[in-house]
Amino acid sequence: MAYKYYLGVVDYAAIVLTLLISAGIGIYFRYFGNNQKTTKDYFMAGKNMAKIPVIISISVTMTSAISMLGTPSEIYRYGLQPVLMNLGLPIGIALAAFIFIPVYFEYGVSTVYEFLEVRYGRVTRYVVSSLFILQMVLYMSSVLYAPVLALNAVTNLSIELSIIVFGTICTFYCAMGGLKAVLWSDVFQSILMFIAILALYAVGIREAGGLMHVYDRASRGSRLNLFE
Repeated sequence: MAYKYYLGVVDYAAIVLTLLISAGIGIYFRYFGNNQKTTKDYFMAGKNMAKIPVIISISVTMTSAISMLGTPSEIYRYGLQPVLMNLGLPIGIALAAFIFIPVYFEYGVSTVYEFLEVRYGRVTRYVVSSLFILQMVLYMSSVLYAPVLALNAVTNLSIELSIIVFGTICTFYCAMGGLKAVLWSDVFQSILMFIAILALYAVGIREAGGLMHVYDRASRGSRLNLFE
């Protein structure tokens, strides 16, 4: 019979502390942030954020629970083929940085939807932005569901309650602190995420008997195949 792991007191404490700190970041920038006085400060962080927090925030925004949980399972089943999907990312980033962003500065806009209004009219902006909102609603539902499903496997918490709690807290600190709260909570959560990943690597390699054993098992299981 397979062993089933359940979270302990320390695990629950870590989850609660993470949620409280994230909520606290939103409260801080709502009531104690020195420059949170205008809509520009709220929605654009005053356009004066340091580069490192912005880079970290953008990077972890592209790393959702779907990629954290789904990609390893895809690689376990199909090999390294999912890695090929990321080959276009550097090209897309370069195109955005050197072609699209300069156009935004030229037109004095902050989003692609503002540019679409300037270039093609308000109707186009409303249609495209409405489609994007619909896409994000569907996407966020799966992003919320994936980690809650994993949490449900190791706790007695219901999926519905977990979705409500996590969704409410995320909405709370975003609404309270604006973009600055989003950026700094991303930085905080990214630190936790990478610590957890490194710890998982260390424990996994140790339990497998060493790095070479991991490589041998992955090779024999055809999990290092890139094109097959």
